[in-house]
Amino acid sequence: MNPAAGTAYILRLLDVGASIDLDQALTHLKSWPVMRGSATLRGPLGAGAGGVVLSQSPVDVDCGDVKVGDATASVRVRLFEFGIASARFAVPVGHLSGDELVRFAASVEDDAGFDDATRELWSRLSAALGAAVKAPSAPSQFIEDYSVFVLPSRPLPAERGDELLARLLLGEDSPRPLSTLAIHEALDRAVRYFEDDLVLIDYDAAVVVDPACSTELVDIFELASAHLLELRYYDQLLRRPRAGRAEAPGRLP
Repeated sequence: MNPAAGTAYILRLLDVGASIDLDQALTHLKSWPVMRGSATLRGPLGAGAGGVVLSQSPVDVDCGDVKVGDATASVRVRLFEFGIASARFAVPVGHLSGDELVRFAASVEDDAGFDDATRELWSRLSAALGAAVKAPSAPSQFIEDYSVFVLPSRPLPAERGDELLARLLLGEDSPRPLSTLAIHEALDRAVRYFEDDLVLIDYDAAVVVDPACSTELVDIFELASAHLLELRYYDQLLRRPRAGRAEAPGRLP
């Protein structure tokens, strides 16, 4: 896979337990391709831009290639010590036209099997992890999704670039034309530093135009989604009748 040609990173995050003993996880996963990820996440500008520091370096598990629908993705599962497993499906999209890319985004919006593929991967991993996962929970109960489209340039054709960017962010492949207002609202939220880059962020997707196709922002979106999933967990916990509540120490880093 050539990331510089453009890649869609499809994230599916599972709440799998109160915490994960990452040192123990490395021991249990010795037959898997694993490594410790970075504890410091920075933006594309590097050290000068500050960053986020995790209390522990996550564990990254290379799960190889997985077929999901019509797409073949290389998959990495990241284990966070606060009880989250994040599957990152990397799908090459550099060969797609702008309209094909929009249709792919819309299929991802409708799931396209990524939820089921994530649960299947976790079933295999959890069997190997065993007691490394503390107070395990049913992963089907809590799942968070986010998609990040990292492109070296705006989608083609150039004369429809703004519309295609808005459709990509919204996962909107309807044949009905988008209104000028909808397009402007999507692009007015753009964050730009150089003339040839931009970042568009929505609730469940982001578009990153970056000639280098760097993945630093993907890591940050992934961590933000992990925290959102934890907040969903606590929201449900606080809504339970008092007698049904359970202690869940150490879930947030």
